[in-house]
Order: sequence, then C-alpha cells, then structure tokens
Amino acid sequence: MRVNKVLAAFVLASLVCSIFFLFSKRVLILVVLSGSMSPSINAGDLILVSKVEAEDIKEGDIITFKNGKNYVTHRVMNVIRGEDGKLRFKTKGDANEEWDHEVVKAEDLVGKVIFVIPKLGYLINFIRTPLGYILFILLPGTLIIIEETRRILWHRKE
Repeated sequence: MRVNKVLAAFVLASLVCSIFFLFSKRVLILVVLSGSMSPSINAGDLILVSKVEAEDIKEGDIITFKNGKNYVTHRVMNVIRGEDGKLRFKTKGDANEEWDHEVVKAEDLVGKVIFVIPKLGYLINFIRTPLGYILFILLPGTLIIIEETRRILWHRKE
C-alpha cells in the first residue's frame, strides 16, 4: 500500500512539473541545495518558480534571485523603494537567525516560488549523474528498442 502511495505521489508530481514546464515558459524548475528555508522548503526539494514583475512581490513572498552565478531562494522581509524609484528586497532564509546582508535588486529577481515538491530534487540530481543517466534514460530506452524490435520480428514470422 505504501509503495502505491509513493508511486502515485511521484506520478502526480511528474504530471504537475510537466504541465508547468510544457505550457509555461514563465516557470523555472529548480532543485534546492541548502536548508536555509527549512522547514518551509528543504534541501532536496524541487521548486517551481514563476517569473513575476518586481511590483508584484510583497512581504512574506518566497522569491528566487540571482546572487552572482547562483540562485538563492529566501523569504521577502521588507520591500523598499529607493530614491531612484527602483524596488529592492530585504530577504531572510526561514532557518537563518538574521536577515541577508545584501539587498536584492529588482533586476536580480528571478521569480516567486509557487509550488514545492518535497524530495523530488534528489531524484533529479541523481538522474544527472552518469549512473542515474544509465538507469533512468539509457537502460529504459534500450529495453524499449529491444522489445519493439522483438515485436516487429515476431509479427513478421506470423
């Protein structure tokens, strides 16, 4: 029974990801690497981040932003409009005691977290490894080719 629930959850999560990925170019799918947003979002979770305008962000939203070459996902603690009229955000990881030192500029905003799929990021990261690629991509593909070839040859003999 537990296996059925896990399988159903995996299928549902895959379906949700596929729908967002295929039908919306405004959604990014990212794997969370740290526990700075725990317990809301944990390391290994998969997050769906919707691209939004900076004006649509409010206090309490969980956003993803660029910090150099990395993505960071933290909660907005304060929205600031500078003297230049541009928005900036003070953020904090839920698990962190202090607010982030850097202010997030509107141009560094990637988007707002709209959905979290617990633990699925571990599977995604595993599939990206050579062994994961073999087990989840190459092996099933090879088995499908072999089975289809066998069916074609079997139908020819009849």
